[in-house]
Amino acid sequence: MILEQAWSPEQMAGSLCMEHSEAEASNQRISHETMKFFGFRTSAEVMSQHIK
Repeated sequence: MILEQAWSPEQMAGSLCMEHSEAEASNQRISHETMKFFGFRTSAEVMSQHIK
């Protein structure tokens, strides 16, 4: 799984794009910026749960 391999957001976005056909990829794109935002938000939520 991508997350277990500690890939960068850029690597994940590129890999997902290559794994799907061109038709699928045109409808289901995700940018590395979105992945960074989601990862940061998720990490912050997890950390806040443990800090209480």
